[in-house]
Amino acid sequence: DGRSLLTQAAQLSDAITIWNDALVWGVFDSRQLAVACRDDLVIIDAKAIVVAPGAYERPVPVPGWTLPGVMTAGGAQVLLKSQRVRPGQRVLLAGSGPLQLVVADQMLDAGMDVVAVVESASARGTWRYLPELLSRPGLIKQGLGYLYRLKRAGVPMLRSYVLHAIEGDRQAQKAILGKVDPGCVPIPGAKKIFDVDTVCIGYGLIPSTWLTHMLGCRHIYHTLVGGWIPDYDENMQTDQSGVFVAGDGAGIAGVLVARLEGKLAGLYASAYAGIISARQAQEAARPIRGELASLRKFRYAMDRVYPFSPDLYANMTDETILCRCEGVKAGDIRRAVREGTTDLNDIKKRTRMGMGYCQGANCMPAVAAMLAREFAVDPAQIQTMTTRPPARPIPLHLLMVDMEDGR
Repeated sequence: DGRSLLTQAAQLSDAITIWNDALVWGVFDSRQLAVACRDDLVIIDAKAIVVAPGAYERPVPVPGWTLPGVMTAGGAQVLLKSQRVRPGQRVLLAGSGPLQLVVADQMLDAGMDVVAVVESASARGTWRYLPELLSRPGLIKQGLGYLYRLKRAGVPMLRSYVLHAIEGDRQAQKAILGKVDPGCVPIPGAKKIFDVDTVCIGYGLIPSTWLTHMLGCRHIYHTLVGGWIPDYDENMQTDQSGVFVAGDGAGIAGVLVARLEGKLAGLYASAYAGIISARQAQEAARPIRGELASLRKFRYAMDRVYPFSPDLYANMTDETILCRCEGVKAGDIRRAVREGTTDLNDIKKRTRMGMGYCQGANCMPAVAAMLAREFAVDPAQIQTMTTRPPARPIPLHLLMVDMEDGR
């Protein structure tokens, strides 16, 4: 777990330096990083870089999703676990994947009334992936335990439904669900309505790729992930020599895979930097590869049991706010496309979508899905928006420092 890793790092403090309160905000030249570290500008010329930026929760805009009381499932989990605060009292969880079950279980422990857990995926065809799923019996047992707890508590588990809209006067008061087919295409007329004070949206994770984009790495659109991931080889090295990736930033696979990928990337980054030999890296990597192969089979099955579909975004009306940072509506994006562009950078210039605090992290997946499902654009041909420094908010005075003076 995290504590054991920190303990191991502390035992190697003569070889490992950990900077807390440090943020990479820019890349200059091929492997030169600009870092805001404790209110100072630090310039690092790295021999090798391992990028592990993690992932963030997929935003799925629907009418009313900006009302108070609406949050992501992960955000609700942070409130419960870290802040010991209940997000609300009467909650509905809508999304896809096992995180919903975990959060619902934690909400029951906190004394909340979970009115329903809404799963977009159908259980149809799950039996096809039983061999891969049963390769990790401990994880399956844990998931079945969550389902049993929900059933015992009388929480409805609604499959093949998605969040259609949220209504309320100044806060979330009603969650409206829509029935979907196995491909997540809406079925007209089939609606369910629940009285709530909290709605948690959890349609999976998206890799965070802003840093690998700034490093010039090639990215590919992964249909199962529903987003872009850096292209990398069997040693976790990208097409940029000396730049390695690991964890959910290289594709959503969970903490167990992330830890093993980190070991693999660390070994080959060390070999690239000349700290160990290539032969040493190869020998140390052999047992890691076997465990990774097993875990990736399990992940392959999970991605098919809980598939991503652009039709998750079918409920965005023209008045639905798509870009929260700049207040851009879905209708503004559709108008820009009809005026003759499907290029994300051009849409950004025309509408200001992606010019805010998150630099498009929250709105770009929704726009890409809109282009695919409404305008027949091949997602693999969609180029992401250009990430420019500072990629993250930093104190203004750091931008006034002469780069030659950075440490």
